[in-house]
Amino acid sequence: MRTSKEKYIKPHKSVYFILLIILILGICAGACLLVFFDIDSPAQLDILHHNFIFTGSVNVSNLFVKNIKYPLILFCVLFICGFSAVLQPLELGTIFLHGVSCGLSASYYYSYFGLRGVFIALLLILPFFVAKSILLIAAARYSLRLSQFINRILLSGVVDDANDEVIIKEYSIGYFILMLIMALVCLLQSFAVSALRGIL
Repeated sequence: MRTSKEKYIKPHKSVYFILLIILILGICAGACLLVFFDIDSPAQLDILHHNFIFTGSVNVSNLFVKNIKYPLILFCVLFICGFSAVLQPLELGTIFLHGVSCGLSASYYYSYFGLRGVFIALLLILPFFVAKSILLIAAARYSLRLSQFINRILLSGVVDDANDEVIIKEYSIGYFILMLIMALVCLLQSFAVSALRGIL
């Protein structure tokens, strides 16, 4: 018989598929947003494109702060949502919003810069978007698993303080590691944008 911890740890591949579908839907929605928004000033819509549309200084430190701001917000939202089954739709919403950032940014560069914009998207958006997506989907999976685990405890009324403490600790450590990797991805993105923005 499986313990509650084993049930928590075992992944469900279908969830990754669902999260991927939501991400793709977000990309499609983001690509369609140019029909409704005239993005002459991209900085005003950074909440949607998550600074994948690069504006302002090309200084690495400034770029890093911009690049990590929204992924960090999404991570914090996902982390908190993991403690409540009621907030599961919000967990899915963060993945959708991340997809919107890519779709909006790629379509912006193509619309305003043509073929040059395609190269910008391929070099400076796509690789880092994929890396960030993998990390955010992993984080969302962590959150969904924990919220489902907590929901089972509430429904069953069975509480194991020692086991629950271990699970929360593993959850927090897992998120910390994912955030460190995300910071590294954002730093690499900042160096890439700083080095290539003047060339493209």
